[in-house]
Amino acid sequence: MTDELNKLAAFVAPETEIAGLKLRPLSAGTLIQLKLTHNPLIDGLETAEPEYHVASFLYIHSAPPGEVRRATANPEVFRDKVLEFADRLSIPDFVRAAQQIQQLVESATVGNDYEVKTDEASPSPNA
Repeated sequence: MTDELNKLAAFVAPETEIAGLKLRPLSAGTLIQLKLTHNPLIDGLETAEPEYHVASFLYIHSAPPGEVRRATANPEVFRDKVLEFADRLSIPDFVRAAQQIQQLVESATVGNDYEVKTDEASPSPNA
């Protein structure tokens, strides 16, 4: 879990600015919100709606935290808030943001080859 969080922290370092938007750092709260809203960007996965997921990522990290928490409780409200937010972004800023997020995703997910090692001889700590 710690390795996953360290890699995810590369998405939004403190005082990050993307396309002129000041973004809060990735936190346990924003990570949960990204997962609750099924944002595939945090896992470096392909998406059929990349524009929506980029806007969602930016909204979660730049809108007031209380507003985001209330919006994530209802998928329709969240979608409306993200689209309202996206309406305020220019196309050039949005494209720059998407490129920056893609770079962050690639740097955060590079080399994610996990190998689980078990030692059958080791007793369980719960035995």
